[in-house]
Amino acid sequence: MCKVVVLIMMIIVLSGCNPIASSTAQDGLKQAKACEDNAKRVYHYYHDLEIYWDLKAKVYVVFDDGAWVKMPVRPVILTTDYPYVVIDDALDPWLNHSHYKDKYPF
Repeated sequence: MCKVVVLIMMIIVLSGCNPIASSTAQDGLKQAKACEDNAKRVYHYYHDLEIYWDLKAKVYVVFDDGAWVKMPVRPVILTTDYPYVVIDDALDPWLNHSHYKDKYPF
């Protein structure tokens, strides 16, 4: 049992999410919130429109004028029954857009 606890603690420390290292309870809560925010999320990816939907943050991410832009409302071109792919292995997948564009062709 002790080995399991030590292993879990090592994983937490190595992952950068170490609430134990915080000096106060408030610091610990801030650290836990930061770890949660950095956790991988689930996205819907609309390949031919090059649009991502972040289910947790409830924002669409679109490529506009050379930059990825977050928007809280659905783009007009995107209908509710439009086909999509679920991406659950990344944080901010649009930052590696070419990978997902190649991985999920039309």
